[in-house]
Amino acid sequence: MKGDVIQPVAVSYPQFPEMEIVYIRHKGSYAGNSRLFISLYKKLMNWIESQGLEQYSSTKSIVIYHDPKGITNEENLRISVGINVTREVSTDGEIGKLRIAEGQYAKCTFKLKNEDYGKAWKQVYRTILPKEGLQPNDGYCFEMYSHDCFNNEDYTTTVDICVPVKRI
Repeated sequence: MKGDVIQPVAVSYPQFPEMEIVYIRHKGSYAGNSRLFISLYKKLMNWIESQGLEQYSSTKSIVIYHDPKGITNEENLRISVGINVTREVSTDGEIGKLRIAEGQYAKCTFKLKNEDYGKAWKQVYRTILPKEGLQPNDGYCFEMYSHDCFNNEDYTTTVDICVPVKRI
């Protein structure tokens, strides 16, 4: 990896089906704060277990970024940390529910260290999408993780950065 350029392991443009997720939201700064993400996931997993929902190994973890970093003030940034669910579920308290729309997405798979996430997102928007003649479409942009995404040997995380797209 040279400087600010992070190369993806794979890039594809699948048609995603609609996906419902249950989530917990955070408002404020989040960049580089792994303790925050761990805390949010612990709260979410405790709620999921209390509801008897899917086993974590059969779900995908999702992190939705609602606001553009660098444009929105740090204290107003919103993220939703969630998992997909495959059956109807009622939410309460700080746990919410939303749907990610079906459609064509750019799915860019990266192996990242904690400090590389911003570089990977820039690579998607500045290089990968324009090179393919694509632009972001309406909908949520998110990171998607499998249950075994973390590599203890090299301290990297495999992540799919997913952006709804349309042709320019």
